[in-house]
Amino acid sequence: MFWPSFNSVLIVDLTEKRNAICNTYYAIAVSAVAAFALSSLSSRNGKIRMIHIHHAALAGGVALGFSAPIIPHPWIAMILGLLASMVAVLGSHCLQTYLNSVLKIHDTCGVHYTFGLPGLLGAIVNVILFIIIKWASLSR
Repeated sequence: MFWPSFNSVLIVDLTEKRNAICNTYYAIAVSAVAAFALSSLSSRNGKIRMIHIHHAALAGGVALGFSAPIIPHPWIAMILGLLASMVAVLGSHCLQTYLNSVLKIHDTCGVHYTFGLPGLLGAIVNVILFIIIKWASLSR
């Protein structure tokens, strides 16, 4: 199972299905490329950690799960993929120590940064896009 097919499986309209597949590809590509830069910037010796690339690529697909068919322009999907990559890489780098020391929560597999926070980001973007689309249709 590949992530674009997962994001588009329940969509009936062919245009929305194509948008969901293309937007998911764009977000995954941008999140994977951004993860290379963010991973090397966040490590002390400038080395890339493959776990960051893995989590960020998945986070790009997760962030588009809600809003993949309704995103009208590819650049929106790309920005969402970039934000998901930032959440995944920087969340595992910075937020994990906070969760361990303060809240006594230990995320051994990085599920919180790979699926939880990017899913929340995708839900927020879906609400914003829905409001913008409805507001634009009411003003006509």
